[in-house]
Amino acid sequence: MNIKFDSKQIIEDLKRQEISIYFASPNNIDIILNNKNFNEFNELINDLNVKVIFVEITKLEVEEIEENIITDFDVPGTYKRDILKEEVDGHNKKLEEMRQFVGQEQDMRLFFSHQGTIYSWMLFNDDLFVMDKVVLLNEWFEDYEEEINESKEKARTEREEQLYKYYEKLRGFLFNSEAFKKCKNKYLRRAFIFNALREEEELKKLEPPYTTAASVMDVVEDVWRTMKLKENSII
Repeated sequence: MNIKFDSKQIIEDLKRQEISIYFASPNNIDIILNNKNFNEFNELINDLNVKVIFVEITKLEVEEIEENIITDFDVPGTYKRDILKEEVDGHNKKLEEMRQFVGQEQDMRLFFSHQGTIYSWMLFNDDLFVMDKVVLLNEWFEDYEEEINESKEKARTEREEQLYKYYEKLRGFLFNSEAFKKCKNKYLRRAFIFNALREEEELKKLEPPYTTAASVMDVVEDVWRTMKLKENSII
């Protein structure tokens, strides 16, 4: 990692010029100086006869790293995580590698007042900049919008197919169950199916997709109605 500035050296250089240094945080800045060369900044403060400079230094903190590690909670939906996996893994790996630099300086701001105007000059250590994960994720969601939508549609189709196969196996089990035919009310049918899902080997070995008890009962009641219609020779 390349350190882009040495705050101690800069402060010592300023003090040698009999400039007083105070650590503080600015409430507002009027002019931000864009030059990155300390010599140019030094020429400016000499031209303006600046005798007091305020300094603010930000250091890398472990909390900043941990707060910006991206988890599955931050990227809801497997279809999104699949598309963004490489980006997320790269981001998290970079943050983990940065832990060794906790306590080192990320940026340094020098600011002073001249004739009522607040001037500011900043130095950055780009290698220690932590990207806000919310901003980063929003950028990725936009950049990968097409891929995410395609992945979402594919996941939806696969889930529908999985549900259809699962429900068809439930239907087949119920149609062939003599015990189910004896469940004359909805309460007994509900108890029967959920006990069967726990106990029957034929059903236990299935890989159930995400579904709800209500959806399962819709299948059960549909099978029951079909059986009754067949008994009465209606279908």
